Amino acid sequence: MITLRKINRMILRIKITIFSIFLGLTAFSQSSISSYLQQKMLNEPLKSQRVQIYFRDRLNTRELNTQFDLQSVSVHDRITYLNQSLKSKATNSQEPVIGFIKSRLGNSEGSSAIVQQFHIINMMIIDADAALIEELAALPQVEHIESDERFFITPIPIVEKHQVTSRVVGGHEPGLEAIHAPFMWNLGYTGLGRKLFTCDTGVWPVHPAIKRQFRGNYLPESWCWKGFDSETPADKPDAHGTHVTGTILGLDTLTADTIGVAFNASYMAADPIVEDIADIKPVSVIFEAFQFAINPDGNDLTSNDVPDVICNSWGIGDSIAAGLCTEPFITDLFSALDVAGIAVEFSAGNEGPGAGTIGLPQYVTFDSLSIFTVGALNAATSNLPIASFSSRGPTSCDVQESWKIKPEVSAPGVNVRSSVQWNQYAEYSGTSMAGPHVAGAVLLLKEAFPLLNGRQLLNALYQTATDLGDVGEDNTYGRGIINLETAYNFLASQFTPVPPNSSPYDISIESILGNGFSCTGNYSPQVVIRNVGTQSIGLGQVDWKLDGQFVGSSPWNSTLQPGQRDTILLSSGILTASRNEIQASIICFGNFIERDLLNNSRVIHVYVQPTVNLPYAESFENTDLTSNNWLKFNYDNSKTWDTTHTAGLTNSFYSARMPFLGYSNRKQLDDLITPIVNVPSNVDSLFLRFDLAYRYRNPTLSDTLDIEVSNTCGESWTSVFRKGGEELATYDTLWTNFRPFTAAHWKTHKLDLLPYSTNGSVMIRFRAINGSGTSLFLDNIGIYSASDPTLIENISLQASIFPNPTQDNITIKLGQTGQNVNVDIIDLQGRIIQQGVINKSQDQIQLSLAALQSGVYFVRLNSQNGNAVKRIIIQ
Repeated sequence: MITLRKINRMILRIKITIFSIFLGLTAFSQSSISSYLQQKMLNEPLKSQRVQIYFRDRLNTRELNTQFDLQSVSVHDRITYLNQSLKSKATNSQEPVIGFIKSRLGNSEGSSAIVQQFHIINMMIIDADAALIEELAALPQVEHIESDERFFITPIPIVEKHQVTSRVVGGHEPGLEAIHAPFMWNLGYTGLGRKLFTCDTGVWPVHPAIKRQFRGNYLPESWCWKGFDSETPADKPDAHGTHVTGTILGLDTLTADTIGVAFNASYMAADPIVEDIADIKPVSVIFEAFQFAINPDGNDLTSNDVPDVICNSWGIGDSIAAGLCTEPFITDLFSALDVAGIAVEFSAGNEGPGAGTIGLPQYVTFDSLSIFTVGALNAATSNLPIASFSSRGPTSCDVQESWKIKPEVSAPGVNVRSSVQWNQYAEYSGTSMAGPHVAGAVLLLKEAFPLLNGRQLLNALYQTATDLGDVGEDNTYGRGIINLETAYNFLASQFTPVPPNSSPYDISIESILGNGFSCTGNYSPQVVIRNVGTQSIGLGQVDWKLDGQFVGSSPWNSTLQPGQRDTILLSSGILTASRNEIQASIICFGNFIERDLLNNSRVIHVYVQPTVNLPYAESFENTDLTSNNWLKFNYDNSKTWDTTHTAGLTNSFYSARMPFLGYSNRKQLDDLITPIVNVPSNVDSLFLRFDLAYRYRNPTLSDTLDIEVSNTCGESWTSVFRKGGEELATYDTLWTNFRPFTAAHWKTHKLDLLPYSTNGSVMIRFRAINGSGTSLFLDNIGIYSASDPTLIENISLQASIFPNPTQDNITIKLGQTGQNVNVDIIDLQGRIIQQGVINKSQDQIQLSLAALQSGVYFVRLNSQNGNAVKRIIIQ
C-alpha cells in the first residue's frame, strides 16, 4: 500500500534529482551538452534521452580535400583513403566510450543502449539518462552531445502538379533545351557509365522511362538501394523521387520519349524523405544515407560503386529555430563527400519570393560552392523568369559577403514533365524539379571529364551559367541558368575531354529465366545473353552467385552476331527459404573494350515457398501473415494485406484483410500466396474452402478478388474464382469502413481444385484488385481432400474439445464409441507432434499442450467407427 509518507518521499527524491541535474548542467553550460538537450533534461529529468555523441578526433576533411586537389589525387584514391581513414578515426574514438558505457550499465544493457555508430561523421547515437549523459560529456573524447530529436528531415513539397500523358514519339522536354543538353548529346555524351544517387522519397524502378537504368537490375540490391521505409525499392504516393530520377536520366526507349538529361546513366536510390510531415525522421538518417553513398558495396578498396552526384530535395527542420551554420555535423558531412569526389546539389526550397527564404541546410555556406543550391525558373517562357515560389538568399551565416549569395545557380522547375508511379507522367513544379537538371548536367560532364571530381564539375556549371535577372550573381537566380555548352567548353579549355565510348562490342545478359518462385531448394539458372553491339562477339564464361556467394561457372562457347541471343544453363545451387538473390555475370574472352560493362551482369530475386502436406489451413490467429508461410507481394508499397480482429466465425478472432478504403492507386494488385501444398497421387478429391466478407459501395468504388491456382510453382496461374463489386458482396450496409462482426456478414465458398493437382502440388494466389471500395476479409482458408481442416468433422465420430482456444491443456470428450480412439495433434505442416489414446472404457482424455507455441493446430481422431478432424487454437 502506498502511503502519503511514501508519496512525499518520492516527490522529495524527484526534486533532489532535478536539482542535481540542474547543478550538473549549470557546470556544463559552456561544455559539450547542447542548450537544447540541457533544456530537455531539465524538463524530463527521469526520461531516457536518445542523443548524438560527436567526438573530438575527426578527420580534417576540408584540409584533406585541399591537399588532394593540389596533388590531383585520383577519385579512386580519394575514396579508398577516405573510407579507411574515417573508419579508423571512428573506431579509435568510439570503442573506449562504448567500453565506458558497458562498464557503467553492464554488458547487456550497455550494448542495447548503443543505437547506431557512424564514421562519415565521427558520431554515435545512444539512449542514456541524464546522469550518464553528464558523465559522457566529461570524457576527453567527447566534443558535443545533442538530442537526436533536435533536427528533423523535412520534405520540400510539390508546389503544383498535373497528370499528363506522354509526349509524341521522339520528343524531349523544353527544360533540356534550356540547359543545352542536346549540345552534349550531339557530341555523343549521354551519361553512359556514370552513376546517380537520389536521396528522396524512393523510386519506382519498374517505370519504363527509368527501368533499364536502375543499378539493382545488374548488381546486388544492397549496393543500389538504401531503404528506410521499404526493404525493397519503392516510392511513396506522389512518387516525388521517381519524378526527380526521371528528370535526371529518364528515357522510354520504346517511344524515344526523353525526359532526362543524362538518359544512359545509371542510378541508386534511398527513401528517407516522406510526404507526410507526421512521419519525418531525425537528421541522422541522412548521415546513414550519405555513409552508404561513399561505400555502397561495403568494400573499402573499391570505388566504381560510388555515385558521381547526389540529388537532394529536402530540408532540415529546427525545433528551436536556431541556425545550422556552426553545427559540427554539417561541414564534416559535406566535406567528406567532397573528398570522395561526389558532387552534391540541393533544391533551394519553395518559400519564395521573400529575401532570406533559402532553406536549411541549403543556407549553410563554408566556401563559394558549398552547399551548392539550385533555384527554379520557367523554361517554357523565353525570358526564363524565376518561379515566384523559388527561395531566395542571402544566407544568414556569418561568412564573407561574396559567399552569402544564394542560390548558386538556377534551372527549369516549372511544369516539368517526368515519370511518376509505375508507368505514368506528370508535370510538377518546385525547386525539387530544378535541382535534378543540375544533377543530370554533372553526369554528362563527368562522362566527358571522368578524372575530374564533383567540385570541379559543379564549379564549371557555376562559373559558366547564363546570367539572368540583375547583372552578375544575385539572390534570385544566383549565377543564372546552367549552360552545358559553355560548361563543357570551359572545362575543355583546361582538360582534354575523353571521347564517348562508341565501341562496337557489347554483350548483355538480357534476362535470367524464371518467374520469381522455386518449388525446390535445387536451382539451376538459365541466362539469356544477347549481342547488343554491332560486331560479332563470342567465347567466355558465365559466373553466378547466390546471395553474394559464388556458386559456379559455365562456359559460353558460341559466337553471336549483332542482335542474336543464346541461352546458357548454369550449374545447380541450393536455395534457402524466402527471398534469394541470383546474380549472373558474363566474362568475355577477347582483347577488346565493351561499350557497357554494367549490362554484363543481371540480378533477379527468387522466392522459395515452403512445402506443406494435406490438410492445410491458415493460421491468422498468429496475427502475422509472413511468419505463417504466406507470401505477400505489395507492388506499390502502399496498402496491402494484413490481419485484423473480426467476429462472427466460430473459434476465429483474426482474419486476413485487404484495406481498399482510401487506397488511391486504382487497379493496383496485392497478392497473398499460400505455401506449396503437396497433393498425393492417390487422392480422389481436393478442395479450397474459405470464408469471405465484403461490403459493396457503388459501381465506381468497386473492388475485385481473383483467386488463382498454380501447379507449376507459379510459372503459370489459372483463375478459379473472380468476383467484384456487387457480385463479391456478402453484406449490404451503409457502413463505409465495414468490419464483419456477425455470422451473417460472412459467406463460405468451396472450390474444386482436383483438376489442377496433376503435377503433385498446388499453390493458391489471392489477388486483390483495388477499386478504392471498402475492406475485404478472408478467413478459415483450407486446402483438403478427405476432411476440411478448418471446420469439417465426420459425424460418425462425435467429439467435443474444450477449452478452445486454450493456453495449455485441452480435454477431448467423445460420445459412445466402444472402440479405442487414437488422438494425433498435428501442426500446419501436417506433422504429428503429439499423440494419445482414448481407451474404449473411457470417454475423454486430457492433454497438456504447454510445450507448443501459440498458433493453430489440428486434432485428428481415428477409430474403426469413424474419424474426425478439429481445429484448435493455442493462445
